[in-house]
Formats: sequence, C-alpha cells, structure tokens
Amino acid sequence: MRYREFVLSPYGVIKIKSLGYNGDLDALKTGLISALSKNVSNTVPAASTTVAGITKLSSATNSNDETMAATPKAVKAANDNANGRVPSGRTVNGKALSADITLGAGDVGAYSKQEIDTALNSKVAGVKQTGPFDATAGALLINGAWGWGGSGYNQVWTAETFLTWARNAANGSRVFRNDTPTPYSKRYGSGVFMRAGDTWSLISVGAIAGGPDVNGVRISSGNNSGSETQSYELWTNQNLPNPISASEFAGIPLPFPGAVAPPGFLTCNGQAFNKTTYPILAELYPSGHLPDLRGEFIRGADDGRGVDAGRALLSAQGDAMQPITAKWTMNDMTADKFVNYPPAGALYIDRTALVNFDATSTRTNTGARAVFDSSRQTRTANETRPRNIAFNYIVRAA
Repeated sequence: MRYREFVLSPYGVIKIKSLGYNGDLDALKTGLISALSKNVSNTVPAASTTVAGITKLSSATNSNDETMAATPKAVKAANDNANGRVPSGRTVNGKALSADITLGAGDVGAYSKQEIDTALNSKVAGVKQTGPFDATAGALLINGAWGWGGSGYNQVWTAETFLTWARNAANGSRVFRNDTPTPYSKRYGSGVFMRAGDTWSLISVGAIAGGPDVNGVRISSGNNSGSETQSYELWTNQNLPNPISASEFAGIPLPFPGAVAPPGFLTCNGQAFNKTTYPILAELYPSGHLPDLRGEFIRGADDGRGVDAGRALLSAQGDAMQPITAKWTMNDMTADKFVNYPPAGALYIDRTALVNFDATSTRTNTGARAVFDSSRQTRTANETRPRNIAFNYIVRAA
C-alpha cells in the first residue's frame, strides 16, 4: 500500500506527497516531524524589532542584543535591581536625583561663609583691642597683645621697679622678659605674669647657662598692697652649683622610715649584691655584701684621732662601758655594830646572811655584806645603749 507524506506549506495548507508505507507508525511520525522542521527553517524568519519570527531566549541582564528574548530569571533580576534604587521622582531641596547634585549652605539650612563673616564682623568690630595693652573689658584679644601670640616684650626692671609695676592693678597678665636679674625673675628668661583679683604671680624661666640668676626656674607671688611678697627657687641640675648625681649618692647609709626599701635602694641587712650590676657599691663594699646595720649604731672612724684607734673601716665593735668603782669604809668596833659611813647610790647592805668581820674579831656572824647594783641608780638592760629611734638603713644601688 502507498501513502502520501505530509508537508506544511507557508499558507498552512497540507500537501500530500506520495510515500511508501510499510506499516511502521513510528517511521511515519519521524518523517512528518522532519518535513515540518525543514519547512519551518526554510520559511519562518528570525525575529527582530520589525519582523516576527523565531527568537532565542537569554538570562543576561547587561546585554544590548535586540534579537533575543528575556527569560523570567532575567526579568526578576532587573525587577530586583529597580526596587533597590531611589525612585526617580525623589528630590533633595527641589533638585532631582537623576544626576549628581551640588548642595550649598542654603540647601541644608546653614549660613554661607559670606553671611558668617558679615555677622561676625558686625559683632566684634566695636570691641577689638585698640593696642597690645588695651584692658577694655570684653575686648577681643588681638595677636601679640600682652605678649601672647607674639614675641613678648623686654623690660629692664630693678627689683623695686618690678614690684611697683606688679602691685599696680591696672597692669594685666602678660608675657615678658626682664634683662636685669632680680630676686623675682631670671635675667634674660621669659616670664608669664598672671593677675587675679588683688594678687599676682610670676613664673620666670632661665634661658642660658650660668649661675642661678640666669638659669633654672623662679616663682614669685604677692598682692597689690605689698603686705605679701614671696619668691621661690626651683632647684635643678641647671642652677645647682654642684649637683649630686645618683651615682655619687650610692653606698651612703641613709635612715629610712619604711619597712621596704624604695625602688633603686637596698636595705643594709648584710645581703649580697651583684657586683657587676652595681659597680659603685662593689667599689665601696668589695666583699659584695652590704653591712648588717639592723640594731646597730654607726660610729665615725677614728682616722688618727686616737679615741677609737686600731679599727678598720666597716669593722664591727661590741658593746662596752667604762669601769664603775665604789668605796665603803667599815669599822667592826663601832658602838652600833655596823659601819661608820652608811652605803649610798649603787651600794647597799645585804643582811640576809651575816658573816664574820675578820679572823681576830670577837663578834661571830654579825658582819653584813656590801652589794653593788647599778640598777639602783641607772636604767639597765642587757646592753649599753643611748636613747634612740629605730630606722631602716638603706643605700642607693648603683
């Protein structure tokens, strides 16, 4: 049996072409699909903005192609992007957000520079200082006034001239330098003079090397009436005639009222020290041990005087006291059977046990013993000591 092949025409009409058929429906279906495909490819154009036809799908969101169609994924991405943007109808102070905008002071409710300058000048024009020493209340300080913000000014004042000026309430606070040394200021040193109420003060700092009149820091103060005037010197290594360094201080025992030596010091308790770390102590105490001054008194070395001869430096000495002597005149033939001169002071009679006077005495066991006891006259202890106050001895470690 013979059948015909179905073919789709551009006009939708089906033409039947003679085709052999052997009873296989799948083969017939395949042939029909093939015919349709060929006909579409040959007769349906590609789609464009002006021609309808077949188009390709795309998920791109950054393409300018006009021959492809957007997928739902591309449409969703574009919609999400649009939702995150500021609506085109929004403005800032009437300026659309379609492009970059420039905001002025007026756009945010602020004054412009010109408006601020005009307002400020109108406020202060009448109260500026007329000169560097204008003391008008409320006046705006100009640069260099009273020596502030400028180079200050120089004076050549004696002590009397300075005090007269300082006690004048009309002279306000300022910065100056006095080229003459006085008990109140350093020569050639910058000074800050301050006045508050009826009192004044001056801090003067020396500027060059030399003696105490040109170096260091001097602080003076007083009142307008002149009933109070003081001057203080801050001593530093710059104005001390012969300043003592920490190393020169090392090794000298110092009484200290604390239980623990402060940083940089060691307690004189016989302890060993590192001779490498503390070379000055090593020179003074070659043994590498500090003297144990706990419970000890320090005594000046004899050094040839002859009072305590024969002792070496750092040698220890035990306690001692000078001899105490006493005399007691006795006579066993006196009428009262006791002594002619009764004992006094550290001497006393012990009658707890009677003794013979001597071998030829006619009295038996009627003699009395004399006892010497210094505690009857002085304060005694198991050592000889003067009055004292306990301190810890410490030395500077260097």
